[in-house]
Amino acid sequence: MPALLSPYRAKTSSMWSGNRFLQFTITVIAGWTIGLCGLIGFVWREMPPPRFPELFMETGHSGAVSSVAWSPDGKTIASGSFDKTIRLWDPATGQLLRTLSGHTDEVSSVAWSPDGKKIASGSFDKTIRLWDPATGQLLRTLSGQTSQVSSVAWSRDGTTIASGSWDRTIRLWDAATGQLLRTLSGHSNSVYSVAWSRDGKTIASGSWDHTIRLWDTATGNLLRTLSGHSNSVSSVAWSRDGKTIASGSADGTLRIWNVEQKKTIRKIQIGEAIVSIDYANSIVAATATAIHVLDDSSTEIDLSIKQFDGGEWLSHRPPHLLYATSPGSDSHAAIRFDRRPRALYPLNLYSTQLRLQQLPDRDVPDPTIRPLFMFDLVKTVAQSRPWFGGLALTWLFLSALVFVRSSRPNPTTLAKAFFNQASPDASFVLWPSEIPLQLRGARSRIYILFADSAPPPEDLLRIRNERNVDPIPISLARVERALVERNCEQTLAEIEEPFTTRKDPYDEGVPVREETWFYGRRDLIASLPLALRQGQHSGIFGIRKVGKTSLLNQIHDHLVRNTPTVLLDCQGYGSNADEYFEALLQALRQDLSRRFTRPMPQAAGRFREQFLALRAIWQESGSSEPFILIFDEADKLFPDRREFASAATLAEGIRLFRMLRAIAQEHHGLSLLLCSYRADLNRHNILTVGTGENPLHMSLQEHFLKFLTLAEARAMVCEIGRWKDIEWTEAALAQSYRWCAGHPLVTRLFASDACERGDRRSIDEDWVAEVAAGVQRDFRKHRIGAYFRESVWGILYPDEQECLRSIAVGEGCPRQLGETRTSLEQFGLIDEKDHIQGELFHRWLIRL
Repeated sequence: MPALLSPYRAKTSSMWSGNRFLQFTITVIAGWTIGLCGLIGFVWREMPPPRFPELFMETGHSGAVSSVAWSPDGKTIASGSFDKTIRLWDPATGQLLRTLSGHTDEVSSVAWSPDGKKIASGSFDKTIRLWDPATGQLLRTLSGQTSQVSSVAWSRDGTTIASGSWDRTIRLWDAATGQLLRTLSGHSNSVYSVAWSRDGKTIASGSWDHTIRLWDTATGNLLRTLSGHSNSVSSVAWSRDGKTIASGSADGTLRIWNVEQKKTIRKIQIGEAIVSIDYANSIVAATATAIHVLDDSSTEIDLSIKQFDGGEWLSHRPPHLLYATSPGSDSHAAIRFDRRPRALYPLNLYSTQLRLQQLPDRDVPDPTIRPLFMFDLVKTVAQSRPWFGGLALTWLFLSALVFVRSSRPNPTTLAKAFFNQASPDASFVLWPSEIPLQLRGARSRIYILFADSAPPPEDLLRIRNERNVDPIPISLARVERALVERNCEQTLAEIEEPFTTRKDPYDEGVPVREETWFYGRRDLIASLPLALRQGQHSGIFGIRKVGKTSLLNQIHDHLVRNTPTVLLDCQGYGSNADEYFEALLQALRQDLSRRFTRPMPQAAGRFREQFLALRAIWQESGSSEPFILIFDEADKLFPDRREFASAATLAEGIRLFRMLRAIAQEHHGLSLLLCSYRADLNRHNILTVGTGENPLHMSLQEHFLKFLTLAEARAMVCEIGRWKDIEWTEAALAQSYRWCAGHPLVTRLFASDACERGDRRSIDEDWVAEVAAGVQRDFRKHRIGAYFRESVWGILYPDEQECLRSIAVGEGCPRQLGETRTSLEQFGLIDEKDHIQGELFHRWLIRL
């Protein structure tokens, strides 16, 4: 039996896990009287204190807001919606003034003419329509666009309209005749937004390629590119003085840019994807279901307008509670206290205290409100009808139900079961815990089990040096998985290997599993699991060996703690969709069996019926989060469509993801995370004539993995080296980054050479220079050169190779290869100034 050195109580999400005495009492005594008292006590305990109340929107408009625009006089806001309408609002009161109808598809953009007498609207019906805002009358329809219109903007003199489209172009139209005047090309993905400068000489455009580009309207030349958003740029707008640009993005941020300096001067967190902004008297930003008016001198939201089905609306001034609304709309919102996800109180219960005909000034105080105990009690009983609806059931049934819904196994129990199978004599502690002081003598080994985040490397190194032990961190999620899969001994050996048997700490040829050895990508680890749990499909793209699979491992381990998650490596399966259907069902049954400590029944029917049966079991446990399905190496299912032999594989890939997308859309039952080299699987619609449309087309949020930053690469090299007492000088670390540019694999291979496979303990700047010279002398045989040749150069398209060659010799990327240059920048091979990333790669290119 392993020795437990310190007790630890894990945090779980079970309803009763925070009060095990109550669970024990119900199970043993099992009286209905005590059960009712326990229910009342639980509701009372869960009730939030009457502190920090906030207005919380529960549901949104079925036709989401797509665009907003200030009128020139600042007295009206126009909003376009996916319900095919344009609405006009009073920003002072939040009142709806007028609705304009006529488009036959979703309205993607609205813009006021400079004199305020017309409104232009762009739509997915491929038309641009001109309206009279005073009467709501349709004045003119501009036709001829070849793809969906995503954005429209008026020139300063009101004679020209610019439109952005999904065909990646910006087009200039004569507003009077509808004639096409000029086409601007250069974006590598759909153009989402266009905006004219005040002097009419420049157009700004935002795109799915995450950039803002500035164009000369007279010549059509690209002037400059602004980069910084981590997702698609959905809207851009100029300030009145023309010196700054505001941009909104699907990454949930609004940025203010200095045009001349090409840098962000303000960053405002909106909290959800921004679909449209305007920047006139102040900033107005629209998300999918709300319109926010922001204070121009700060990051504070001055007014929020929420739209609901049937033209209903609600407006308030965050964080105040007083609100104005159309009749019945307050049923769509709620009050919550202390930002708790539970204990939401319908807003209409507080209408007599908070509802007004017109919003007051910001400095008017809110009335004091309190949680409603009886509402909490009735809601809890109503939501638990399987427990409290059958009063005729015996206490045995209640006891069994409480036991099934009890918390996950105690971490101590899990650890003991794991080590009993893997290494019965092992010692372990549960993090965080004080490590017992060991006598100075023979070093011992201690396993540190953690539930949430791994112990920081600096803490592990301090424990190693001060306590005379070799600490080996292990996640409890990995322990649980090993117990279910019955491979505890193998799992422990894999975890131990980097700490014990490996002489060269940098010699890692397989994707990283343990959080201790993973560096960088913290923004994605924080944001992607949240987006997936909310139902957003995502894609991770990048060159080979840049850390995509390692990142998937980390995201999987973060997700699996809260929701059923499956990670499939497509390289391990054939091209038949049925193989994937069976693998997904088997993995989900295994996951649910682990969570509920009982075998999952196999439902009758095909994949859809069996999947929905498992989904129903998950929902019956009280959770509504989607299953997360992760596909690594998804390129296998989407081979080059230009190759004749790819048709059969593409057909199977389409069959697989058509089914998964249908379940996601109809039942909100799953989220997809796909990983591949290129984003073609998200961007190509018609793959082949025989296979039809791609079900993944434009459905994934795209995330391109570039290289590590200097700080991340420095931490990786230093902290990994210290496990084997290898020390680097600051100058050596800086030079290593100059040669490798933070490429994870190249950096580790270079560090491996620098420490002479673990034999060298001290590395300085001069030695790094010698190592770099040695790599260059033997590029043809060296593993870094082989990586450049096989995994980077060998899989680039010919035009990408041509562009890299030109940049490497100082000639720059040829003008006709503008889109190719964007692809190379997304891969991290060049920067925005056309510099090759990494001196080793640069010199390898020159020698080609």
